[in-house]
Amino acid sequence: MSTEQREKLENEIKRKRDELGDIPPLPPKEIYQKIILKLNVPTGKLSDIARMIPYIKSKFNQVKVKVEISAQDGEIVISDYEDKIEEAINQSDASVEEKSRIIWSKRYKK
Repeated sequence: MSTEQREKLENEIKRKRDELGDIPPLPPKEIYQKIILKLNVPTGKLSDIARMIPYIKSKFNQVKVKVEISAQDGEIVISDYEDKIEEAINQSDASVEEKSRIIWSKRYKK
């Protein structure tokens, strides 16, 4: 860029700054520096919440996700629990903070 072009550009910038000098600056945006969410999510909507996590990760350096599952009014055979649920947890590299199960033995009459 030539000296003449630079001077023209600098003069134009100065002129624009002078024009805009009467315009007040934009007010600062309000922000959250930390968010904590504890949610009751319908079983069919968990994927909607999961899709939100990458967005949160793009805004915050430290993001932790905790999942609590409570199931009742039904039953599962212990071997199915171990084969399906515990194996899925193990494959996901999730750490289990707390685990509670109630064992009930059925005795069948012949």
